[in-house]
Amino acid sequence: LSCNTSANDVQVARFSFTGAGGEIHSVDGSAFAGKRRAKIITDTDYYYYVYVAYICSGMFDTDVHLARSTDFGVSWTQVDFTNQGTEYCDIAYLGGGKLCVVTQTNSGETGSIWSATSSDYGSSWSSGSNIVSSGAYPRIAANGDDVMVTYTYKYSDSDHDIQYVHSTDGGSTWENGSVTYSFLDEKFADISAGESSFMLAYWKQGKIEFVSYAFGGYWGS
Repeated sequence: LSCNTSANDVQVARFSFTGAGGEIHSVDGSAFAGKRRAKIITDTDYYYYVYVAYICSGMFDTDVHLARSTDFGVSWTQVDFTNQGTEYCDIAYLGGGKLCVVTQTNSGETGSIWSATSSDYGSSWSSGSNIVSSGAYPRIAANGDDVMVTYTYKYSDSDHDIQYVHSTDGGSTWENGSVTYSFLDEKFADISAGESSFMLAYWKQGKIEFVSYAFGGYWGS
């Protein structure tokens, strides 16, 4: 579990699978910087590598930061790898040491969404690029090199849709599309990868809707 505290610290809490006990470790307690919206992921190879992506606002800039632990969350190293990012970010582990980070480039709902990848367990990163020209609240999930990023697209103050970009080559290239088509207000998507499909939940006019996307298939209804 990752979180940011009122004291501008990003922390990780570790619990056993039984839920007993628990430990709290500081990820980034650096002074003179605000940190928020931390997202956590573990690798699926050995499980002792843990990654936290979060938005960091310093005296001169705001961008997405990464912290990496190689001992299952006890000690941490911060990686300041880009000057992109504000408001929201997310991270996914693809397998074999590959990671993908997404973030908004501007506040509000109409800025670009930017992505970068790593192929060496987060030690170094690609220069990154914008994968969406206008969107907000990006979330990412991966099944190997099959990567899905969902986000909220704004048509008007009362009409948002859930759209996505999809990569089948580990984030090198992307194709876009829409999950929802309606005049209703749909936003705040969250996505995860299951055994056979991507699973998406989102807010729709005061209700929570669910839809899935079979690996190699299409979005359901």
